[in-house]
Amino acid sequence: MLYDVLIAYIITFNLADICITLWLIHNQFAIEINPLMLQALEYGYVSFIFIKLILVLGGCYILRKNQDKVIAKCSILAAFVVYFILMIYFCINIVLIT
Repeated sequence: MLYDVLIAYIITFNLADICITLWLIHNQFAIEINPLMLQALEYGYVSFIFIKLILVLGGCYILRKNQDKVIAKCSILAAFVVYFILMIYFCINIVLIT
């Protein structure tokens, strides 16, 4: 149950990450530093969104199917923590630039 909730948050954070990242890049407040996503961005916003969704949703699907294993539980928790910190970082920086 807890891990299902965390996966739901990961997916929600991913959607927010996509929107905020594209807004920041479009308004020239940021650049993409992830080489894979930078390559996707060079093909356009649709490619960026599609690849980001496929990677995160695919990862969440695999983790959800294996959530009885310790490594999957640790990975779900780690992904949640990383995305949570990223959301805090985004909030702080958006306040600073506006």
